[in-house]
Amino acid sequence: MKAVCIFSLVLCALFPSCNTLDDPAEIGTTPDNWGPIHYQIDGILNEDGVQYFARRDSFGQLHYHPESIAETDLPFRFYANQFQYFPEIIIRSPYPIRTNWFQLAAASCLDPGNTATGIEFTVTTAREKDYLLIARLDSTYWECLKSTDEPIRFAFQLLDTYPVLPTPFYLHGFYDLEQEIVHLRAQRDPAGIWHSTVGYLAFQEPGPKDFSMTIVQHPQLGSGQSLLRISSSMQLVPYSLWIGLADECLEQADWEVHRNRLNDRFLLDVVVPDCYLDCLSNVADGFEFEVKFFQ
Repeated sequence: MKAVCIFSLVLCALFPSCNTLDDPAEIGTTPDNWGPIHYQIDGILNEDGVQYFARRDSFGQLHYHPESIAETDLPFRFYANQFQYFPEIIIRSPYPIRTNWFQLAAASCLDPGNTATGIEFTVTTAREKDYLLIARLDSTYWECLKSTDEPIRFAFQLLDTYPVLPTPFYLHGFYDLEQEIVHLRAQRDPAGIWHSTVGYLAFQEPGPKDFSMTIVQHPQLGSGQSLLRISSSMQLVPYSLWIGLADECLEQADWEVHRNRLNDRFLLDVVVPDCYLDCLSNVADGFEFEVKFFQ
């Protein structure tokens, strides 16, 4: 029987993006890419609010529309209030959003090269019922966008024109404390979907991957404690996490989980007693773990 330990608290962070933008004068109302692989939603933010060049039929399927439709008539939400106070753009959607792709343009806020240097990074993440696109902006670029009286055009791409509920995935693995390598009972296909495997696969050798783990000595921690940092491109569910070995070292099993964000990554920071890690290392060179996320 596995040693199962439940945690609380959650995380947030992001993913790098560097996309080339068209000149605003050349951005028309016809999307650059509408199917069959990706479906682009073009939007515009101005003093009248947010509109999209898309419509939804009675079956819930999205279609391109040459005239802008008010946000209230579509299932997307552009968090305009968040944008006014923080250098981030957040868009919510029941349709799966393409990972790491976003465009944003205002005529007076482009650099001479017409590149998206004002976008530091972009990430999309699945949640239990929907999807979020989060774009972090350079502060100077953000101030320009807030102060301009011109329309701000933006675009993102979907993977399907029908609503798709995110599916939970339980990621099983083993962390080798001596070699600092993660072995996963899972792998990703070319579309980025995770699938379970019968045996363990050597996944991390160590470095920034879709999923990585490290043990660090944090200066704010007391003596006898270490920080197990789980870094991920997916938004993990903290209270689903457990680490340990079957019936081993249970008397030292005491830790806590914190959510954090570091640049372009989602983090779970687990404060673990050193005696527990030492015990696990002596028994099996490491520990097993499981954590859930949605995809």
